Amino acid sequence: MRTLAALDLAPCWRELADHHNGAAMLRVIAYHVRNTECDAGDVAEALYWLAYDYGGSEWCPLRRASNVSGYRPGLCARAVEPGGTAEMIYEELADLAT
Repeated sequence: MRTLAALDLAPCWRELADHHNGAAMLRVIAYHVRNTECDAGDVAEALYWLAYDYGGSEWCPLRRASNVSGYRPGLCARAVEPGGTAEMIYEELADLAT
């Protein structure tokens, strides 16, 4: 069984834990890591667009988690890639981000 530790995103977990719904967000991510084919790239992409859409200042936990994830979208990207695992993670996290 895969766990959050299997993904090389430990700095993201520390930053995300500071969010008021951080524990719930980590549970959503852990669920997808265990039960879907998601990888670190899917999680990082979901976190990036979540921070883009719902993050506040540079000190916002979502923005800090996104910054340490290492994900950078391509020049033409405007949102999470539709139809993939990253989109499923994003949609579930968006419910918790507000």
